[in-house]
Amino acid sequence: MWAVAAFNFAIGPLSTFVPIYILKLGGNAITVGLAFTLYNLVAIPASAFWGFLVDITGWRKPIVVISYGSASLILLGMYFAQGVYDVALLYAAIGLFAAAASTPLNLLVIEATEKRGWPSAFSLLNLLASAGVTASLLFAATYSSAYSIRGMMLYLAAFGGISTLMSQILMEEPPVPLERRSLSLREEALNSRLLFSPATWSSHCPTSTLGSTSNGMERSTLR
Repeated sequence: MWAVAAFNFAIGPLSTFVPIYILKLGGNAITVGLAFTLYNLVAIPASAFWGFLVDITGWRKPIVVISYGSASLILLGMYFAQGVYDVALLYAAIGLFAAAASTPLNLLVIEATEKRGWPSAFSLLNLLASAGVTASLLFAATYSSAYSIRGMMLYLAAFGGISTLMSQILMEEPPVPLERRSLSLREEALNSRLLFSPATWSSHCPTSTLGSTSNGMERSTLR
């Protein structure tokens, strides 16, 4: 789980600094918009694809390692990018692989934690992700004010590599894996999944589950 913080450090500043990187390479508002459009066109179906792959293979750790390792290599590729379209395509590729880790991570939390510990486990997962993003934004703002964004990509790629090693060393496959749909039956897991990928996850949840979860959240809010 601790690899989540390092990975979010690696990809945290991208949505802010990719547009600046594109503009510095001679791009304009149109090419920036193209980069974000490509990213979303890839990331949304990618979440469904990786989720189905988890169901078919039962893999957890291998998909997280693939996700983190591939994203790290793509960040390294951004350092060598020569044009705006190179950056746009690489950013879309980040969307493809960054989406892969969400489902297996949520399943690992459920499978490795007793039911009574789910709220705290998912809170820790979200805390680590948020801490990684916050720290990376502070780093990126400080570094880019004195050095180039291109050079910053090397540091982000290095943190991606660290997250890959951490996931390879620290993560363990569960003895009895759960199906992905079981996430929708657990409110803590569903809330966590919705936080990271709301658009793509809702289509996989039974309507009754979404309704009961929503009602539970409303009752909690009213209290």
